[in-house]
Amino acid sequence: MTELFLLLNWIPAIVEDLLGCSTFCYRKLDLTLDRRTKLFGEFALERALCGISKAGFKFVELASVPGMCHHVMPEHMTERDFERLNILLDDFGLKPMSVCGHVILLDKDPEAERKAFELLKKRIELASRLKAGIVIMRTTDPMISDVKAVFSDKEIERFYENIKGAIDFCQKNDVILAIENDGGLTVTAEAALETMKRIDSKYVRLNYDTASLPFRFGLKPEDELEQLMKYIVHVHLHDVRGGKGSYVFPAIGDGELNFGKIFEIAKKHDFKGPFSVETGFGKGDRMKSGSEKPEEVDEIVAKSLRYLQGYSWLFQ
Repeated sequence: MTELFLLLNWIPAIVEDLLGCSTFCYRKLDLTLDRRTKLFGEFALERALCGISKAGFKFVELASVPGMCHHVMPEHMTERDFERLNILLDDFGLKPMSVCGHVILLDKDPEAERKAFELLKKRIELASRLKAGIVIMRTTDPMISDVKAVFSDKEIERFYENIKGAIDFCQKNDVILAIENDGGLTVTAEAALETMKRIDSKYVRLNYDTASLPFRFGLKPEDELEQLMKYIVHVHLHDVRGGKGSYVFPAIGDGELNFGKIFEIAKKHDFKGPFSVETGFGKGDRMKSGSEKPEEVDEIVAKSLRYLQGYSWLFQ
């Protein structure tokens, strides 16, 4: 068996199913665990879990992204909030498989990095407490593709020092950090491989977003996926339509990506998941004009699952 297979079997959340759904689908900008149905065009965690559960998913990737999606923000949660979260998950029959906790550990400002590191630790603790196993993160601002053109060698070295501290914390909490290929030091396969080899730890791997390469460069994910499989522990299934630079992310199967080839590569490498569906923004820029009604997102999420059920091995 490969090192990847052994590592994935070590992750406690991957025991029954390979598919989960991200609460990104129903993003919400509020600082606490909130039970309201809607706020400023964003949807509360309870509403998100309802739609995900109704669609037929068994697992969920909880969103905890400062400035983007505040469904579960551990730095603001009390013990009562944790209890409420567990009750909500139980009520909807969902198990947390990962935490999307994007924070930025590479910044021009060392103080900003220090604060980000503290936020990252909170998300690692949250994943450990929920037995989720994986925390998704990024290296820097996702719009930065050429890191060396923006940051000095000294600043980049500071990132690797920050990661060393994060690795120690991950080991203590039995959690893996999965760095997403959404800019920064992992934006391309070449960059990601260099970063993984430099970090050289089983506690830091990759989360592969299938829409990142098409959106940024107009390229196909299968063009680079093969060479990254050794390091991938988590996948964001993310379709896109409109070519390079398009912010249209429809239901899985309704876009331009060839998921048949993507899954063929994953199966060839005996990938054990998890896969997380990231979708629900079929009308345009997901940060500005995405679907405004939760029922619209419900249908996109459910349609994605129906498409994925055509690949029966995902559910074995």
